[in-house]
Amino acid sequence: MTSITISAIRTRTSILDKSLSKGKGEVSLSCFALLFSELVQYCQNRVYTVPELQNKYVNNRVY
Repeated sequence: MTSITISAIRTRTSILDKSLSKGKGEVSLSCFALLFSELVQYCQNRVYTVPELQNKYVNNRVY
């Protein structure tokens, strides 16, 4: 009977070599809601009327 030796040789990687990305590209709903709320409040503080606010939203859309 022959014996088999399995040895795992692991190459050591530096923390600087690891990717910063988690890979999913997803954001939690609560984080998105907070960011959206802050954006709306910021825009509301810079206008005086509702039509002015609507124009700001329509003119600053990102496609």
